[in-house]
Amino acid sequence: MKCPVCQTECVEDSQICIVCAWEFKIYVSDISEQEKKLYQQKLEIAQKNWNELNILKNKIHLKEKQNKNASNTKIIKAQSKQVANKPIVKKTTDLVYSESTKVPKLKRDPFETFEEFQDRIINHPPVPTGKVKLIKEEYSFKIGEFSLEIEWDEWFQNFDELTSDKSNNRKNNKSLKEEKFCLHGPPKEEKFCLHVPPNISKELYQSNQLYTLFIKLTFKDDAPVLDTIELFWKNQAFPVELAKGLMKPLANESQKDYKERIISYNDIVVGECSLIKEKYDIESGKFPLKIKKDQWLNNICNSEIYYPYIIVNREIARKLYEKSKIYPIKASFKMDDHKVPSIDKYFIDVKNGAFLIENSPSLIESEDNNRDQKLIEPLTGMELVYVPGGRFMMGDLFGYDIKNAKPVHEVKLDGFYIGKYPVTQGQWKRIMKNNPSKFKKMFKKSNNYPVENILWNDAQEFIKKINSLNKNKYTFRLPTEAEWEYAARSCGKKEMYAGGDNIDELAWYWNNSNKTTHQVGEKKPNALGLFDLSGNVWEWCEDIYDDKVYNKQSIENPVFLEGKSGSRVLRGGSWGDDAKRCRVAYRNGFEPDSRSDRVGYRLVCSPRSENSDSNKRIKIFITN
Repeated sequence: MKCPVCQTECVEDSQICIVCAWEFKIYVSDISEQEKKLYQQKLEIAQKNWNELNILKNKIHLKEKQNKNASNTKIIKAQSKQVANKPIVKKTTDLVYSESTKVPKLKRDPFETFEEFQDRIINHPPVPTGKVKLIKEEYSFKIGEFSLEIEWDEWFQNFDELTSDKSNNRKNNKSLKEEKFCLHGPPKEEKFCLHVPPNISKELYQSNQLYTLFIKLTFKDDAPVLDTIELFWKNQAFPVELAKGLMKPLANESQKDYKERIISYNDIVVGECSLIKEKYDIESGKFPLKIKKDQWLNNICNSEIYYPYIIVNREIARKLYEKSKIYPIKASFKMDDHKVPSIDKYFIDVKNGAFLIENSPSLIESEDNNRDQKLIEPLTGMELVYVPGGRFMMGDLFGYDIKNAKPVHEVKLDGFYIGKYPVTQGQWKRIMKNNPSKFKKMFKKSNNYPVENILWNDAQEFIKKINSLNKNKYTFRLPTEAEWEYAARSCGKKEMYAGGDNIDELAWYWNNSNKTTHQVGEKKPNALGLFDLSGNVWEWCEDIYDDKVYNKQSIENPVFLEGKSGSRVLRGGSWGDDAKRCRVAYRNGFEPDSRSDRVGYRLVCSPRSENSDSNKRIKIFITN
């Protein structure tokens, strides 16, 4: 008789199956429906457990096969910065590399079990897949790297079609196709390289101009996929990699070896640049660049370039520009804190040297040396600092998952003056003749504590009054959100807090404030000489709050006044907030008619003519 669980043929009258231990029940008379139901439930559970056990065994068996197959050859490593180090190459006497090897059938035969299908594919000898030519002119002796010209065989170009099976459910087919070292077939429009020990590279090149490439297959998502591409020569297998450095960890590569290999990539072409002659600055030597990066770089590592430039004197700048309008860009690499490859340095490669590319997240465009760098409001003594106009990348540059600060986007601003400190209780009282602050007892010690407990509407009343008292000689207003961030980041520098990355030196926040505000100017300023933009009190901005505004913000002097939320933007964090909320990219929204002892503000003043479009826009701010 046959076991209902594992389908094993058992001896007649057996009580227990010797394979799955199912206990047989023999009923000599009718049984109740309840007993039948209970028996059926037990049988279904036993069958499910048996099937899951078989699946687990199959996975273990497949893993053992893959490990055994992977140990047959060892990938070459270009590990060291020194020229003398040699990639490791393993003799492959246990594998048959033959140009007569036929392509295996890449679909399962109806009479073939899935396990047999896997074994057949994984254990199949390496398959010839194309011809390759070594490019001597692009050989890099430093890391033993040949560039390659490859002509793929037709069957390999159609690898996807040969392995596709409508009945086979590939869950992650799209992501696999998007991998740079494509698992389903030859990556389209990509260059490949071959790492060869320098001591045999000359012999390899001269022995033959054309070589046969071989591939080894494995399984992923229940389908045959490409494992490795290799060039076989003199009983040695040399793995073919993507040119410009394979950025993903190799099979059986330790984290230490992976890091050393990435660091060794210090002379890799990643794009090209042109020199922008019209924007060369004779005094500083800054020569702005227009960058065009290779597409592969964006897909494998962190590679942002914001406002690049080199620093060269006038004579060198003239020679560089006259010699060529376009230069290749090279890069060196490092591993970031998340153990992901990222760019260490960019540089322009020239015949007798290189120029380091400075990569600034901002670019000052309208610096006016004839303008007063400081403005004093006569009624309150309020001091404002001039912020030159420019371009910068606004948003979460550090990738700390501040969702409403994405995407990072370019903003262009005109110059403006901004308060050196938040508006103080003394300045408020001088204009408004009252003090709404919760911490007003501090006023007895000093009038330089920030005014807080301020509504957005209160700030607008203060602005109207101070403009009127000054007979509109100055146009004071709240900063736009973009102006606030640009000023806080010292004209758009990559800073976590206003002035740098050490919050305890720059801000009063929950960990050091003792649950109260502090006199303005006690912490370190940013590079513009502005204080307390991080911590102490939140600061009102003109904009209406919208958590998706960065997707629709204009580039020039953006301000958002059309939202339906009703909330206004707050920036900077306060004495009662943690470090995260004090980051310059952090955005918050608050009802304009709500009070909080954590909320204050500072003013800006626009040095624009009364007839300018920008000034008309500012008047709209004040009347809204």
